[in-house]
Amino acid sequence: MLKWGIIGCGDVVQRLVQNSLQVKNKSKIINVMSKDISLAKKFAKKYDINNFTNSSDEIIEDSNINCIYIACPPYKHFEYIKKSSINKKQILCEKPLVINNKELNEIIKLCNKNKTSLFATYYRRHLKRYLTVKKLIKDNTIGKIIFFKINYFHSPKSHPTAPLLNSNK
Repeated sequence: MLKWGIIGCGDVVQRLVQNSLQVKNKSKIINVMSKDISLAKKFAKKYDINNFTNSSDEIIEDSNINCIYIACPPYKHFEYIKKSSINKKQILCEKPLVINNKELNEIIKLCNKNKTSLFATYYRRHLKRYLTVKKLIKDNTIGKIIFFKINYFHSPKSHPTAPLLNSNK
């Protein structure tokens, strides 16, 4: 059975909890962490999780937990991946895994040494707005693309996981 510890309580992890991490007899969330203990408590209550904390070490060092889901700001990923691997946890981490090649090479070596798995999540590629853009490109609706630049700003209503605002479907 997968026994999860979650580090981070943001919007992304809530979608995963609703759809994937709580599967009867196969996967269960044991503990959830946020630096803001009130957010961790609220998250735990919402998803019927018995334990919550504001300590990442409490999650990572818990012998009842065998999988860690890292859903915090990317600058903390390296630290949490390292600690999780050293503690023999299987790891699912939001992208980007780390912020540079040096860190990436180090965690690859560490995970190999400790025989721990490390996976990055790529949930957005299946969201409606990304599939819509992919189809526009594939069908050549917008013509040949020779250059693109992305500046990404959003509000809760325009977040990539929000419904399309101008969808005809």
